[in-house]
Amino acid sequence: MKKGHTFIYKQVFLLLFLAFQLACPASAGDIPQIEIRELYDDAEKLSEIGNYNGAIKKYNEAIRITKDNDIKQFIKNAKKETEKKKIEESKKSRESELEKKREERIQREKLEKKRFAEEKEKKAKKRAEREEKKRKKLEKKSEPEEKRKDLEKGRKAAEKKADLEEQKRTKEFEKQRRIERQKRKEAERKAKLRKQKRDRELEKQKKLKAQKRRIAERRACGEEEERQRELEKQKRLEEKQKKLEGQNEGQRQKTAERKAHMEEKKRQKELARQKKLEEKQKKEAEKKATIRKNAEEARRKAREEAEAFKKALELERGKKK
Repeated sequence: MKKGHTFIYKQVFLLLFLAFQLACPASAGDIPQIEIRELYDDAEKLSEIGNYNGAIKKYNEAIRITKDNDIKQFIKNAKKETEKKKIEESKKSRESELEKKREERIQREKLEKKRFAEEKEKKAKKRAEREEKKRKKLEKKSEPEEKRKDLEKGRKAAEKKADLEEQKRTKEFEKQRRIERQKRKEAERKAKLRKQKRDRELEKQKKLKAQKRRIAERRACGEEEERQRELEKQKRLEEKQKKLEGQNEGQRQKTAERKAHMEEKKRQKELARQKKLEEKQKKEAEKKATIRKNAEEARRKAREEAEAFKKALELERGKKK
């Protein structure tokens, strides 16, 4: 909170105290208003320093002591603002820690890449030196022309190889530089976005503080009228709630009756369906029984005819004999 805003808030708070002291003077049993004012001032000072926990404790003590609802609400609003500041401060600290860790990681990666490039360069130099020594030794010895040509070719090939490695190293270095530039740009863009966000939040806070100040001034002018209007609103709301409760009770009874009626209908339908199924099953059983009887009679007749046919055959055979 800026110093100008704190001064305005203090002035408004003092005006509210004076108004309430004139409207309803403190009795002998009440705690003195000076103590509440001192607690509020101490909390404001602690909040400005950055000791938000101490400020919140002071606000809580002031809220516990005061008996006036409006003053209590005013102190609660101030407490909420300090709590918001505390949360923002913790967020900023977390963000800064994350940023530091990110930068340290980038530095470590850079150092590792640099070390790797240096080691590679050292190896290449050693290899070149070894090849150079070999070449010199071979040149010192008196060898035929063909061997010297071969050595010359090997030297040229080594030089070409060294040139290619140098080009590769330069390309890798340029690539790393491009990546670093991109990372730097990204970090700058993120920092810019964070700054814009902070600016917007500060503007919002300023607007909210101005609105609260205007509300506090309005309250100081016409608090009694607002109280009466609120009481009337509460009465109207209570009457509406009573009416709605009566209507809801009637609706509940109707819905319960409707449910019972529907359940009865459903039960009757289920019973009728079960009766139909039983009748159907009985008819099917009767049909099966009749079919079984007919089949048995047909089998019996067939047996009788077969026996008669056998007897006739036996008689014919007896006559022939």
